[in-house]
Amino acid sequence: MTVRSISFTGPMIAALLDGRKTQTRRVLKPQPTGQWGAMFCKDGDWYTGDALTGARIQTLKVPYAVGDLLYVRECWRASHFIDHCPPRTMNKLEAVRFEADATVARGFQGFKAGRLRGAMHMPRWASRLTLKVTDVRVERVQYITEADAKAEGARPDRSGGGMVGMYSPLGVDPFAYSRGFRRLWDSINTDRGFSWDANPWVVAISFSVIRQNVDEYLKGAAA
Repeated sequence: MTVRSISFTGPMIAALLDGRKTQTRRVLKPQPTGQWGAMFCKDGDWYTGDALTGARIQTLKVPYAVGDLLYVRECWRASHFIDHCPPRTMNKLEAVRFEADATVARGFQGFKAGRLRGAMHMPRWASRLTLKVTDVRVERVQYITEADAKAEGARPDRSGGGMVGMYSPLGVDPFAYSRGFRRLWDSINTDRGFSWDANPWVVAISFSVIRQNVDEYLKGAAA
């Protein structure tokens, strides 16, 4: 088991808190290159290889495995009294306000939050959510199913309208969540060169959400 951080935007933090998000997809870096026939996974080790012989061609850097714990980073604020302090100098009992829903941890009545701090600067002790990885896959982003798009926490995009058919009763749109996920994906990844149309390889991670700081969770599990 490995403990590592993972960052989310405000809307995705809300989806985690609402129980709507149990999957996330992250761009695989570097992307698979060269000529290969199949993708393999052995004991969590992912690689491309020859489809007939299984000979390894390129080892893939997949930094997640089943059982890993991911402590969630999000935008936050500490007390305005310590706006000048970097996180590494803060006391672990410092009050924190989470920007996604304005919830305050370890705060008191009248707590005045300071400047906005980015998710990447949230220290491990300030995190309030932990994800336990239950499944890891490597696939193209466009391989996502409607059920998986919903599990990503995407809001449905019903711009396609309802459809009529044996499996699609009037008013039911079977691709609403997929379109919503595509919009979400492009809003985050297009400027990074990994748009939906580019169809990059991604690591698809499924997880359970633990509403607890990772160190508190580990302490309780060891007790």
